[in-house]
Amino acid sequence: MNTDHIILNAVGDVCLGDSLISLGFGTRSTLEARGSRFIFDAVHDVLQDGHLLFGNLECVLSDRGLDWRNPTTVYLRGAPEAVTACRHGGFDVMNVANNHTLQYGAEAFHDTTHLLRANGIAPLGIATDGDYHSKPVILERHGVSVGFLGYSHEWEQYFHGRPLYATTGSTGILADVARLKRRVDYVVVSMHWGLEYMPYPSRDQVALARTLVDHGCDVVLGHHPHVVQGCERYKHGLIAYSLGNFVFDKTWWPACRRTLVLRITLPRDRRVGISHEVRPIRASREYQPAPVARRAAQREFAAHARLSEAISRDRGSGVLTYRRAQKVRLLALIIPKFIHIVRHTRKYEAHVRRYLVLRKLLRLAPRLAASPGRLESGN
Repeated sequence: MNTDHIILNAVGDVCLGDSLISLGFGTRSTLEARGSRFIFDAVHDVLQDGHLLFGNLECVLSDRGLDWRNPTTVYLRGAPEAVTACRHGGFDVMNVANNHTLQYGAEAFHDTTHLLRANGIAPLGIATDGDYHSKPVILERHGVSVGFLGYSHEWEQYFHGRPLYATTGSTGILADVARLKRRVDYVVVSMHWGLEYMPYPSRDQVALARTLVDHGCDVVLGHHPHVVQGCERYKHGLIAYSLGNFVFDKTWWPACRRTLVLRITLPRDRRVGISHEVRPIRASREYQPAPVARRAAQREFAAHARLSEAISRDRGSGVLTYRRAQKVRLLALIIPKFIHIVRHTRKYEAHVRRYLVLRKLLRLAPRLAASPGRLESGN
């Protein structure tokens, strides 16, 4: 590889557990049936075509507290052995500052970060009481140093107490960026933010991302909405508002199957400037991400360009309009979720089937009407 620059590849959510409405045949179940190497096999060469690989780990990797008879202790839980999938994928750094890494408590969180480190993967976004709000991860390749910071701006619905991942506001993030900027060539900030299933960011997200670049951040990598949002070049920096799902069993919704590998070129000579390209990826019915065919790739490039154009579009009265738009999208998801459950009824174990009927289907509509921004996520 050319050493006058390094390549940072970035992907979105990597969830190695079954989601609630795919219990028994979701991502974890597929890994157990097909082997941990299976999940990244089709995209392995794309992931390895670079010097650094980033992803957002949207689950714990721990069986602590697991009770197979109780679905609430099973869903979105990756097996400890699944860390070998991340190692096989070639990840160097994985964000753990998100609203599912504390789903099963502090000990399971620590199990996860320990497993990552033991397998040569740096966990990103851990809260500290020292000079930083988010413990930085600094990696160097061919004389180019990259500093990573990770934060979650999502509501923590599982853990009672101070989160173990970084949750600071803009002032704290800017202070971390300024401090880290003095130590590295490039600063990359990982943000777990936004509203689920929205194809464009909110005004507040755009404002914060651009402020980060104004204060020295070079790359902003967003995740959480489960769908891809646009990228924009702003001054010297690159902002990817949402990288979408990379490995997740939400394939019942077509938009969640579309994803990408963001290939970022970081030159040794900063005067050259950062550049990037998008490599379109699509998840199979077995949740395996794979590059799309050439003809389909052209359609994906065009779709991504439209998403990028939508970033700065005027949306009227701000956050209220944005949340109303999300509510409409969530209502649109009811039918495909229902069809998914009915279609796979025979795959569920009896206690899971009862749980879904009593706790999911009968309560879905009232939750949508009551609080669209705080629905049970990851299902």
